[in-house]
Amino acid sequence: MHDLVEDPETVAALFEAAVPDLPAPAAILREPDGPRGVARFTVRTRGAGYRMKIGVDDAGADAVLRGARSLVALTLAGWCAPRSLAARPPREGGPAVAIETVVGTTDGARAWASLGRDGRSALLHAAATALTRLHALPAGIVPGGTVGGWRERVLRCAARHHGRLADRGDLPDPLLARARAAVDALVADLPSDVPLVPCHGAPSLREIAVAQRAFAGWRDLEALRLGDPWLDVAYLAFMTDGPESRTPTLVPLLSAYRAIAPWPADLAGRLRLYLLLVTLSSLTDPSLTLPPEGCALALDAALDWGAADALASVA
Repeated sequence: MHDLVEDPETVAALFEAAVPDLPAPAAILREPDGPRGVARFTVRTRGAGYRMKIGVDDAGADAVLRGARSLVALTLAGWCAPRSLAARPPREGGPAVAIETVVGTTDGARAWASLGRDGRSALLHAAATALTRLHALPAGIVPGGTVGGWRERVLRCAARHHGRLADRGDLPDPLLARARAAVDALVADLPSDVPLVPCHGAPSLREIAVAQRAFAGWRDLEALRLGDPWLDVAYLAFMTDGPESRTPTLVPLLSAYRAIAPWPADLAGRLRLYLLLVTLSSLTDPSLTLPPEGCALALDAALDWGAADALASVA
């Protein structure tokens, strides 16, 4: 990450420039980075808290500004999201900056260990129910961008991740070939008319706001895009359990969707495809430094994964 976001005084100055009417920061907490290298912070002032996003390079700046525009649209639509307070595009070589309100008192990742089995299931069910409401919003809620055919987008994404894994040079060729063949076969089974709806794009426990041990809303919409809603489900399942997502995690997610509408007939295949794609994406994340053995085990687990038990439990 750029040195700029590692300097608390610089981050404080960026906050003050973006929201000059607010008190100066009293404390700044660095959070894990978001998609596309977006730096995230919690900023405390006298008596209030805010979240701040900084995008240093072109991709990060675009994500920060898209996220801010998305919050405005989602707030107007009545969806459970933070309120955007400021969005400052890059100026004179500086970064893009966005400030938003804080939803909840903590996030799902921090609260997870203390919730217990029933509390975790309730949190995931409420979070998935909120995602179904996002998926029901009109496509115009998503900031403009090229969509293209869904199959083609999935194949391009998979090819990019396969190439990066192959470039490592330390994974068995038969395993990489098996992964490529599995993706190709699963994509071929996708319907030609997969409905594309507004999707969070990167829903994990860290993006779930929690208050009083319960779901309080979704946050961090920098990856909002049009896509297959079941990709959001697979992403959340993977980010909760990893490439071996278990039935206790999937059941509350699936049941939330079951309450809205019938499942597509090919749901088992879609979930398998998308969990495999998320695994490939995670293994090519430059911030992840898994050894070759760990990467091979994760990829092997994703290739062998299935959702049959969870689907049967909810059906």
